[in-house]
Amino acid sequence: MMFRSALLLCAAVLATGVEAQTSDAPEASELDATVQTLVAETWGIAPASVVLEWNGAREDVATGADQVELVGSGARGSFVVRVGPPSRQDAIRLRAGTAVRVPVASRHLPRGTVLSASDIEVTDGVSWGPPGVDEAEVVPGWVTQRTLTRGDRLVTPAVRPALSVMSGSPVEIVWRRGAISLALPGTAAGNGAIGEQVLVRSETGKRMRGIIVAPGVVDVTRGASSSLER
Repeated sequence: MMFRSALLLCAAVLATGVEAQTSDAPEASELDATVQTLVAETWGIAPASVVLEWNGAREDVATGADQVELVGSGARGSFVVRVGPPSRQDAIRLRAGTAVRVPVASRHLPRGTVLSASDIEVTDGVSWGPPGVDEAEVVPGWVTQRTLTRGDRLVTPAVRPALSVMSGSPVEIVWRRGAISLALPGTAAGNGAIGEQVLVRSETGKRMRGIIVAPGVVDVTRGASSSLER
């Protein structure tokens, strides 16, 4: 009976020791919060918008939140987190990003589909890497460049704006400077959507680079001084 009591006492002591040792290490959530703050400071955003994906266990690191160092530029979201005193540091890799709203396909979409509002769903997603490089927001009228299944992200190059100018089609070439505006007929030498650059050729054979500002209309104001040779 006494032997059994002694065993129970030893087990209790060992359990207490393990509990005390474990309590010295921060919880994973504490480390997450610390690293989220460090990443947020690096990128100049709110910590709540930072998403972390760890490449290694972090539950057993024996250190406090004041012994965490973020290493790396964060290109494509990659960082190394050094945890612990300089004499004994653990290094854990992670990928960081920001929470974003992502447009996805609501159904199977064959290549060449002109998107309607019902084809587009917006869901929660992650943009890995620093903010500020968001894709253009897809809108009805964009065209799929390959077959997409339900849930696929609707971002370039999978989808793109509908072409407003096609190679070989007639275009109106416009040039503006102050109150002066000129317009002349020409031919497109490439394909493009509104806002994109395209080459055009005037009736005299002169080639110029301009911006598509409307269907069939190309503004060469900025590229007029650097027009290409015939």
